[in-house]
Amino acid sequence: MAFERARPLPPPGSTPAMLQARVEAARPLAQRLGAGHPLVRGLGLHQASPGSGPERLPLAALDALWYAVTEREGLVVPLRLAEDVRASSFGLLTYLLGCAPSGQHAIRRLGSAYRELLSDGTGYAVGVEGRHVEIEVVLHGDRRSQGAALFAVASVVGFVAGEVEGGPRPCRVELCSPPPPPPVALACARFFAGAVGHGAPRSRVVYERAELERRLRGSDPALSEILEQAVRSRRAPARPTAEALQQVLLAAGPTTAIGQDQAAAALGLSARSLRRHLADEGTGFQAVLDRVRQGWAEAWLAVPSTPIAAVADTLGYADVAAFRRAFRRWTGMSPAAWAGLVRRS
Repeated sequence: MAFERARPLPPPGSTPAMLQARVEAARPLAQRLGAGHPLVRGLGLHQASPGSGPERLPLAALDALWYAVTEREGLVVPLRLAEDVRASSFGLLTYLLGCAPSGQHAIRRLGSAYRELLSDGTGYAVGVEGRHVEIEVVLHGDRRSQGAALFAVASVVGFVAGEVEGGPRPCRVELCSPPPPPPVALACARFFAGAVGHGAPRSRVVYERAELERRLRGSDPALSEILEQAVRSRRAPARPTAEALQQVLLAAGPTTAIGQDQAAAALGLSARSLRRHLADEGTGFQAVLDRVRQGWAEAWLAVPSTPIAAVADTLGYADVAAFRRAFRRWTGMSPAAWAGLVRRS
């Protein structure tokens, strides 16, 4: 079947290496791990108030959460979480989808730039031919977790089943991830309500067009227009200089190969002004840089089987010993002890 796609997807690897997700994408995972989990605390997701933590996370941190959750509970977790995806699940993005006139309208919105309201690490392309609608799903970035890949597809199916009248399920599902163990394959077949192709060239979900043309349970044209205007006028609130600097350093990637002068220029400040603003906030450039490096280190050390030497190299340290000294200064623990603690939690 040849589909005419509305928005062609870039091939994997053609997008920037540093991509981010809104923290709403991480909260269900943080809740499963618990506020006391070292990775959850290290990423600032243990805050009781959703607005008191970070606004965005690097995809490496989100995937570290996926690794930790699936290591503890198995690869059926993405299916369990996807079963409960509704219009209220992920803030503005899913509310915007949920008030659309029909399932097909909602899916087309997902294929637009609106998806970046949740994560710019997942791309969706929607195509229509004859009686069928196809949603192709591509994960951008390197070293993405199998849990994140499965959830990206399953969440679409869970949303459609929960929000479109009649709860339609797809007529065909193909996943590019390798075949899972038999219990997970059986769980996939049950969730998707049919046979699932594993190890396919690309991940995609195909629906009967007539089923997606049904009305959404929460369809609301007036609210839809209000939310559309909210998206168009969305502006980032003013942030403290230290927080803004942290985002610049995160965007530079794990090696954080950016100096104080470059960071100041990225913020529209002189190096002197940057130092003054940071001092007024009781911190400095090196302290913020260390906090960013610590976050990267904790995210990667939480991933099972990740060698400490590989983390040190990724963060740009000359040798493992230098990384060990820095990590002990940040946390009071060696990298090996911290990794052992978080992977047992």
